[in-house]
Amino acid sequence: MKDEPVNEKETLINNLFTQEMGFSLVVDMLIKAAKPIIGHNMIYDIIYLYNQFIGVLPEEYSDFIVKVSINSILLYIVESLFPTCL
Repeated sequence: MKDEPVNEKETLINNLFTQEMGFSLVVDMLIKAAKPIIGHNMIYDIIYLYNQFIGVLPEEYSDFIVKVSINSILLYIVESLFPTCL
């Protein structure tokens, strides 16, 4: 009987945590999975995701690319826009 309230409390805390974290958990899973993400004209999406869920955007684009590369976020992104521009 004593275990039930603890389990209920843990379940409630876990549910609350999941609700509060929301889409941030999806972004974390995408980064940790290290699977390729393929998209067309994705730079705006990546910038938005970074700004909303990872950190403050740097002032310069080049700083953003360095910061994202160091955090292993862009290492698995395949952009299909550039081959169509050739």
